[in-house]
Amino acid sequence: DNPARLRDIPASLMSELIGSPHLFVMQTEFSVYVLLRLWVYLSLHPAAESDPREIVNESQKYFRTLVPTNAEGKTEYFLDSERAKPFLNVFRNLRIAHMINHHLDLEILVSDRLIPESWLSSVFYSRWMSLLRIDSGMDKGPSDLSEETFNRESYRCGRILQSDGQHMWRWTGFNSGLDLIVTYEHYKLSLKRSSLNDLEALLSSHTSRKIAYRVTVLSLNDQKQRIYEETSGVKQVTLGLSETVDVLML
Repeated sequence: DNPARLRDIPASLMSELIGSPHLFVMQTEFSVYVLLRLWVYLSLHPAAESDPREIVNESQKYFRTLVPTNAEGKTEYFLDSERAKPFLNVFRNLRIAHMINHHLDLEILVSDRLIPESWLSSVFYSRWMSLLRIDSGMDKGPSDLSEETFNRESYRCGRILQSDGQHMWRWTGFNSGLDLIVTYEHYKLSLKRSSLNDLEALLSSHTSRKIAYRVTVLSLNDQKQRIYEETSGVKQVTLGLSETVDVLML
């Protein structure tokens, strides 16, 4: 609501926030990148003042209009520059592997020239190898996953529910061939591995896939203060085609 207040967050605190496994991420991991891009822009431009939507667009335009190549003709990336040193540790806490699940997000990442190609290329390799193992059936999902590993590697995503009643949604992007649908109804959250073809995406036809999850529900009052919290803890489950599992009762 008030982007200018991002200037009040020092790099040390922002690094801690972005790296936290308990960070509430609205929508998907890519929204964290958009927030950091805005935070850096506001830090570099103390006088910048616009409404929230406009200033987000301004931050994107700024990085895209920086000099694209150096004297040797190589592409320049902001995080490789001297000005970026105060922000490096913060960006190293981004979960880049979960920011390339949608083609539009990936196009933005590359076009912004903020994150160096060397950071992205290593992620591309590991993600492609992971997909090949999943496709061949060698990798059916996490097994005996420690909470430490879950906290470091999990895909953080969230949603705001403004009212009670039934709510059903999925997070967009490619999720390694899984179409996971979340349903909230009667104070219960459930997760379904959909196998219907109503979603025009590549889906895994393996009879079973394992997933690990932690569902946390938070309720706030009008002053944005926490008044209720419930969590499932880290759980692991095997889902067959079209199978549904209850993940949290409130």
